[in-house]
Amino acid sequence: MVAAALTAGCAAPTVALPDADPSGAPTTVERTTTSTSASTTTTAPPPPDTTAPGSVEPGTTVVAPDVVLPVDQLGPATDAIAGVRGGSPRYHRIDLNPEGIGLFVDQGGQAVPYLWLGDGLRGPGEPAPPDGGGATFPARGAAFDRVPSLVAQTEQFTGGQVVQVTGVAAPGVGVLWVMNGVRSDGSPIAALWGADGSLRGLQG
Repeated sequence: MVAAALTAGCAAPTVALPDADPSGAPTTVERTTTSTSASTTTTAPPPPDTTAPGSVEPGTTVVAPDVVLPVDQLGPATDAIAGVRGGSPRYHRIDLNPEGIGLFVDQGGQAVPYLWLGDGLRGPGEPAPPDGGGATFPARGAAFDRVPSLVAQTEQFTGGQVVQVTGVAAPGVGVLWVMNGVRSDGSPIAALWGADGSLRGLQG
């Protein structure tokens, strides 16, 4: 499973987000299966399949799985990357899900995947062209310590549960934090946050 994750780059259905406005003006987050923004496209899991594929009967209560995201492991994971790569690595994307943290490190314009599982770093995997336009962001200024609060605020605003967090590089902005999740009725939630804690978009 580790080798597959490193090879596939945590492949999953895509969630296309609008281009970020550097001024901080709010935008709208929309769930789709087609990439429309090179700089802010990320991957996220679909809502749980609870009845027929893609449908939930009105009034049905869907219990989301107990999800524990490793938000407190972002610091150790990026410290480990700095230890093996040296210098100040830049990232194309960072994915957090209950299984671990996928880190896509820039190497000459290619994305080199690593996987943090809590007990150490796995990888590197094979370099591959990055998703989007190749923008990167540094660990410094990515506000890793703010992510747990952004998850809590997303859940408070939407009444749902966040099941995946992705940090994506946005030209002129740095990093944007994308929250994806599900409500108890199976409907999706999503939020887009700046590293400064500004809410850029909300669905749900």
